[in-house]
Amino acid sequence: MIKRDILNGTGHGSDSGGYSSARIRYIAAGVPGVGQEQSDNLKDFVESEYPGAMSYGSAHPSLVGLYVSTTQSTPLGKTPNGPTFQVDVTYARLNMPPKQEDPEDPNEDPEPSFSQIQISGSTIRRQEVGDTDIDGNQVEVAFTPPPVEGKDQDQQTQAAIIPRDVIQDQYTATRRERITFQQLIAKKKKFTNRVNSGPWRIDPSAKPDQWLVDSINFQSSDGGVVYDVTYILIYDNSEHGHRPDVRFIDRSTGLPPKGLIDGVGRKWPQMNHRVDLNELQL
Repeated sequence: MIKRDILNGTGHGSDSGGYSSARIRYIAAGVPGVGQEQSDNLKDFVESEYPGAMSYGSAHPSLVGLYVSTTQSTPLGKTPNGPTFQVDVTYARLNMPPKQEDPEDPNEDPEPSFSQIQISGSTIRRQEVGDTDIDGNQVEVAFTPPPVEGKDQDQQTQAAIIPRDVIQDQYTATRRERITFQQLIAKKKKFTNRVNSGPWRIDPSAKPDQWLVDSINFQSSDGGVVYDVTYILIYDNSEHGHRPDVRFIDRSTGLPPKGLIDGVGRKWPQMNHRVDLNELQL
């Protein structure tokens, strides 16, 4: 036997936007098992009559926008109806994704749904060695050796070696997704270490190769019903984006010679597959 008490009045907390928290109390009598087994069986016992009652992220039965955030159970001992527990369930605003409609084909997974996204940005600083100035022009340096046996030596010219900091922007996008584990794995395989094929919703003026999907990370607190998913993207504003700058190297000097021709002695190869980042639905 299970008695449900939807607490009102002081049982609610509210703000200007409506209720921000609520509680429901269940008195569950006749929980099967002995000792620890009763605590292990409590959730299934309560949810056999009230589906989702103790599951993190389940919606409140009457208050829109509130979801199960915490549960606390207290044993009340044995009553005439058997081993009895008091279960207090707290509901709060969790920015949960809406529940999907069931697909027409029962063999298909429902389409994923998403909560409101949260985005933060930071800066990545890394060092590299180059030979160009801020405008991309090759910097040359020259040296004239001292005379040998009274004979002047020719001036030697070579490309400069310039240590420099490269600044890139890193963006972290986080949201809750109502999605299957298999759909998440397929998403990671499709987008991780891929670059944008062109403009997309977050950057309508983006050039190809400027946005790299560095990683997609996720975890679930409810057994795989809803996942907290984090997308990390790195933005490179340079002309060739995330394509590396490859130069011909003179083996006698270990340096690139001056006057390299783009597309011949200097190239920017495609190292990451391109995808349409609009498909991430960020």
